[in-house]
Amino acid sequence: MFDRQMRYLHVSQRWLKDYGLLGRDIVGQCHYDVFPEISSEWREFHRRGLSGEVIRADADRFVRADGSVQWVRWEIRPWSTADGGIGGIVLFSEDITGLKEAQEEIQSLNTDLERRVEQRTAELKAANEELDAFAYAVSHDLRAPLRAMIGFSQALQEDCSQQLSEEGLDHLREIRQAGHKMGELVDGLLALSRSLRGTLECHTVDVSALARRLLQDLERAEPGRKVQWQIDEELKVNGDPRMVELLLTNLLSNAWKYSAAAQSARISVSAEQRDGKSFIRVADNGAGFDIRHTERLFKPFQRLHRQDEFPGIGIGLATVQRIVNRHGGTIAADGEPGKGATFRFWLPS
Repeated sequence: MFDRQMRYLHVSQRWLKDYGLLGRDIVGQCHYDVFPEISSEWREFHRRGLSGEVIRADADRFVRADGSVQWVRWEIRPWSTADGGIGGIVLFSEDITGLKEAQEEIQSLNTDLERRVEQRTAELKAANEELDAFAYAVSHDLRAPLRAMIGFSQALQEDCSQQLSEEGLDHLREIRQAGHKMGELVDGLLALSRSLRGTLECHTVDVSALARRLLQDLERAEPGRKVQWQIDEELKVNGDPRMVELLLTNLLSNAWKYSAAAQSARISVSAEQRDGKSFIRVADNGAGFDIRHTERLFKPFQRLHRQDEFPGIGIGLATVQRIVNRHGGTIAADGEPGKGATFRFWLPS
């Protein structure tokens, strides 16, 4: 508290502590003698306060006489004498140097984080461009020699079958089968790469309608199969429609394939509540699997059944897991040999 000549009338212990004045008796001294570094700008603030104005600031930077920097939140208010005149001013202040330093540190961290995000985004963009180039090479450069190998082996069999022994014809058939197998692997690699690329555009997806359409497609492809299927109504997830369709296509195709030998094949798509989350559950009563090998299910090219039992290349479930992971969800599986398999996945809303 100051009089009109900016002489101290009262001072708090906090003021003395914050400004390094503990132990000094400054009452009666002029503020400008105690703090000779006071700027002309601040002298103007004092003058405005003495003329009756209320002035405040949330954060002001001060350089003290010893060179140290201090940040202060302050307010100046005039005080009145008994006759109504302005007797001086009261200066309220709070040292917020620690707060400002913390804010500056946070700003620095945020700036560094933004820089790293930009760098990571550039790296991901470059990686996606490389992946696109790889996918193009696989789909074009690798398919051409595969088609040639399959085509020429077929032509050789048709044109020169009389000159070849039965063993030679068997070799040609093996070449063609290997070529077709390689083509399937190429398709699988492309499907896997597509599940890792592109920006997710999440919307509400009607899983019930999608599952019904996919199972009808499977029935049309194999009209001789009789499969009982049950799909709960109102099943919905929030996800990229293209990715969710690929996910369900793989799960339902697997259920369809592995239930082929079941006496009365059944496939169900339903909701299941677990740990406060709503999962989508795809189950069948087919070949199942040994739960001890669950970790192999989602690894590319890892299969739990022989090729002569169930054809495939081991890409479908690896693709499913990557799609779920990209959405920030979870997927789990359980089963028993000869008693079917169940896959349940959750995508965050």
